[in-house]
Amino acid sequence: MFPLTHLYTAKTVLGYENKQTALGALFPDYGSYLGLGRNLCHEIGLDMYHYAQEKDVSRLDFTLGALTHGTALPGIDYYADEEYHGIRPGFCFQKGEAIVNEVAAACQLPSQMALWKAHNIIEMGFDVVTERRCPQIAKNLITALPVTRQSFCGDFLADYLQLPGESIREMFIVVSGFYSLDGNDINGMAEKFITSLKRRHNIVGCNKEDLIKLIGIAAEIIDPLYDDFMAETTLKIKAALHKLTGTALPSV
Repeated sequence: MFPLTHLYTAKTVLGYENKQTALGALFPDYGSYLGLGRNLCHEIGLDMYHYAQEKDVSRLDFTLGALTHGTALPGIDYYADEEYHGIRPGFCFQKGEAIVNEVAAACQLPSQMALWKAHNIIEMGFDVVTERRCPQIAKNLITALPVTRQSFCGDFLADYLQLPGESIREMFIVVSGFYSLDGNDINGMAEKFITSLKRRHNIVGCNKEDLIKLIGIAAEIIDPLYDDFMAETTLKIKAALHKLTGTALPSV
């Protein structure tokens, strides 16, 4: 998922939100900036949770936020990316099939990347709908972005990952700029996505107007499915966290 939906997932599953849960909810995507790799960042949530239990319980909220995101429990990305209702890949790939040809044409993609990027467009559609359901969902994240390496989780992550604290601070600041944190700003979403195609894949020539239309279509696809999908998956994540922690999470 894209960031707004991860923030909403953590808030819904945990029944509360704070600066640590917000940063934790995005860490599995942000960690690739540190060279850790997407899969590792999505799989280390359980180990990080146990590390916090042993070393610094004040950072457990950060790890709980990360667990709602990744694939270790599984979190929301397991259902969105890996498997949904016994079908692989997950929900966003399944729904991306409906727009895969249009995405390939609009973004000038090689065929092997088309479904991958179509699933990203579906994820942006999720963020558009998330903003409608929970306006200004990113507000807490924006205030949480670390000014110093010690802010909130900087020292904890630096110790856990054995990386410089400044690298952790830089990760949160820089990667937040890769995404639009306003689900009402589809133009901004499109511009960020076009920039990512150039930065990550050296792909140019994406038609921004066509991309904006596709993000709108993705939101239309997701809107009638959103509430059921989120209710089902967040309930499963909540149950998994309850089993892990032995603590019942509050209903919201």
